[in-house]
Amino acid sequence: MKTLLFSCFVLLQFSIFAQDWATYFSDDKLTIDVAKVIYKDKTHGLEHERIVFRYVNKTPQEIHFSFSRIHSYDGIELQSSPEREFEITLLPNETRGYSKSVEKNKLYYIFKKDNNDFIKRKLSSFDVLTIIYL
Repeated sequence: MKTLLFSCFVLLQFSIFAQDWATYFSDDKLTIDVAKVIYKDKTHGLEHERIVFRYVNKTPQEIHFSFSRIHSYDGIELQSSPEREFEITLLPNETRGYSKSVEKNKLYYIFKKDNNDFIKRKLSSFDVLTIIYL
């Protein structure tokens, strides 16, 4: 019974989360979806909002691509950051996105704002630039 209840809870959580996805970029090979989530780490007293990403390979072939992402916080663009350049390989028809297992991998999220107000800066904009298929 506990397993069934837990499974229903997980499915409900996934359904609620999945409804928040919006398409940010799409072409004949790839879709990049975005959503907003609340990240909580009780051990470290963190609670902040994140913009999260999901990558969808729409082809029956493996795709490998790179892209740049820029962020502005409080209207000021980050000039140099390891968060700017990314590369990913997706298997045929694979969907890969933000989850607990990749919650610290910047490929899958951007910090939006701190709900505890410890970090004062807030994301004002972001953009995915120069998607290059390799």
